[in-house]
Amino acid sequence: MRIVALVGFAVVEADKPVIRGYGTSRKYGAVYTEKANLTVSDLKIVPKIPSRFDAREQWPQCASVIGRIRDQSDCGACWAFGTTTAFNDRYCIATGNADEVFSPWDTVTNGGGFGCGGGNPDQTWEWLRDTGVVTGGDSDDVGKGTTCQPYQFGFCNHHEASDNYQMCPPPNCPGGCKLPSSGSSSCSEAGYGKSYEADKYHASSAYSIRGVQQMQSEIMTYGPITVGFDVYQNWEFYRSGVYSGTDASAYMGGHAVKVIGWGECTDCNPKYICHSLTAAVPDSWCLTNCLLAHPYNCPASTCKCDAPYPPTLEEETRNVSAGGSTPYWLVANSWNPDWGENGFFRIARGSNVCGFEGEHVSAGHASSAVMI
Repeated sequence: MRIVALVGFAVVEADKPVIRGYGTSRKYGAVYTEKANLTVSDLKIVPKIPSRFDAREQWPQCASVIGRIRDQSDCGACWAFGTTTAFNDRYCIATGNADEVFSPWDTVTNGGGFGCGGGNPDQTWEWLRDTGVVTGGDSDDVGKGTTCQPYQFGFCNHHEASDNYQMCPPPNCPGGCKLPSSGSSSCSEAGYGKSYEADKYHASSAYSIRGVQQMQSEIMTYGPITVGFDVYQNWEFYRSGVYSGTDASAYMGGHAVKVIGWGECTDCNPKYICHSLTAAVPDSWCLTNCLLAHPYNCPASTCKCDAPYPPTLEEETRNVSAGGSTPYWLVANSWNPDWGENGFFRIARGSNVCGFEGEHVSAGHASSAVMI
């Protein structure tokens, strides 16, 4: 059995259970080596922010777009997916057009980042404003001629078990997925009826967002937003519930995602692939000793590793919160629908866990989005 970890960019493979496969040579998808020149949102805080909000419910005509979970595959394209899909949602909300699917392939190959080596989501919103993005479906749309630049890399398994996908890289990337040496300013689909230039969709603005209430106001008013945050090792093995802390696990790098709403829950402690059966050790101990350690030290009386996923009902009721409600963000990842909660995850809201409410929150207006 092999473990593959993908955070934004690099797949690091190690014969289970060699933990040093997660070494410092890894690279990640959300990188901020250069600052973006973004203005700050001037949207007034919504007077009455509800305890729960889901953009799919607020704009049902766009639910199929907002709720679509895509897959960056064996490539550090989180920065392209977290921005392009949020813009796609906002375009649908602003125009009512749920038929157009925007292309993370165009973004990752032409958007000014480092391709599969990562990119700055804040700067990518500037690119969406200044240059625009063409249409593009997923790998199974290649050859159909329905979009300009569909994503070339196939869906693959980003976690410990999947009945639907093989471990990354996917079958169409033997040896690992590699981008072309340069971007393409033409549509890759011969049957598509528009030129690359005629197919471009432009955001009308790009800006940063500051603070929890501003994030909520933006989502309520214009639609989903992009967040860049820090990833720690225990999050890679998330299954369900509200992720609320790093549990002293190793820092892995940066990741970019799309936030579609928020809520509160009372039965939502986080669950991982391997979890503790006793209060004597944390879940992170089980993740390390049952998945990564060499030699193994995974006593059945202390830890349990779930299969198949998601956890069974018995395991779902194991971690009921002791009392009170937990506020969370509702977030779409780009690791296909088999990961987490059908491709989504929840993370604690209001405590800036992993910098989620920090300086790397961005979006752009789509009210004037037009093809140029």
